[in-house]
Amino acid sequence: MRLKLPAEVESLALVRREAEALGERAGFDASFVADLKTVLSEACGNVIRHAYMPGESGMLEAEVVHEGELLRVIVRDWGAGFGTQVRSASTPGLHLGIQLIGALSRRMHVRSERGVGTELEAEMTLDYGTFADYFTSFMRAFPPGVIGRFALRRPVVFHVPSSPLPSWVLDFRRGAVYRLSSPPPDTASIVTVDEAVLADAIAKRLMHVVHGSMRISVHLRPGGAGDDLTFWGLLVPWELGYVPLTGSLRPRLFEVTWRRRSEWLEWVDSLRASREASLFERLASRFTTTTERAGVS
Repeated sequence: MRLKLPAEVESLALVRREAEALGERAGFDASFVADLKTVLSEACGNVIRHAYMPGESGMLEAEVVHEGELLRVIVRDWGAGFGTQVRSASTPGLHLGIQLIGALSRRMHVRSERGVGTELEAEMTLDYGTFADYFTSFMRAFPPGVIGRFALRRPVVFHVPSSPLPSWVLDFRRGAVYRLSSPPPDTASIVTVDEAVLADAIAKRLMHVVHGSMRISVHLRPGGAGDDLTFWGLLVPWELGYVPLTGSLRPRLFEVTWRRRSEWLEWVDSLRASREASLFERLASRFTTTTERAGVS
């Protein structure tokens, strides 16, 4: 989306309509679209009120660049400016509207040069609705009782610092995704990953790849290793399309399953053991034993 319009109040309605249309095309959650419209309205409104001298006509440009679930919002003017500097959302003295934009954005910068104009750039990332829909679909892809009872008894939490409620909880027992101000007491692990990376991984169904990279941090709570390993282990076949099985029963799947039958038998053995300990608890303990034998501290 890119609009170049007169810096007049009448332009705000068009900017908001275009933002809403973009949100509908992209399938954004309604709350995220509302935030996007607010960011654009405040940024454009700031141009209309402050960029040009009284009686002076001028233009504004509003641009939204959509990259996966990352939105880069850029609003420019060619007005008086307020000095050669870059300001962030925490800079004292900014108008309340700019501070609101900073609160709704992952990052925000204002670049201005006197006599040249001002550019505001804000990054808006993953909306909660997309996150919740994604992992709710993951939970529902498995037969009843597999997740929450047979495996994954403790929640996994994603830490999202930009959210007013930064603990985004995957509660497998309840089959629910929700937000809290802090992780539940029985949390198995807390996952911290750059929000833009998280958004892109969800958009591309590659969360399991991010887990294997160096761009993620997992803090294990005491006794949480088994549930954490279970979560990532079950996420792989789901993201690759092997779960649910409907539509996945192809000859290639049977060939791979037969060749790796010994591994699958170990998995079944681990699942049986999970009635006393979480799935992969034995694998985790085997890994610990192996590293101890090797003298790894």
